[in-house]
Amino acid sequence: MFYYENHVMGKGYIAILGQHVTSKTRCGLVNMYFACNLSDKIILWEALSNFKSVFRDLAWCFSGDFNVVRSINEREGVR
Repeated sequence: MFYYENHVMGKGYIAILGQHVTSKTRCGLVNMYFACNLSDKIILWEALSNFKSVFRDLAWCFSGDFNVVRSINEREGVR
């Protein structure tokens, strides 16, 4: 069970802040969507890094669509 405290929305992400009821651990759950271009990815990573540094005492879980490919074969229709 999770106790909701607050949420923060930014370009490409939403973070929910709260506390895991059983363990009493305060945590941040972040769902994100990365753009396909590198410059927007860098901006989002910097925003998330800064956000995380403000809430240092929280345990973090980041999830979502990272729009990352491991090999050129995964890029269909894109040069």
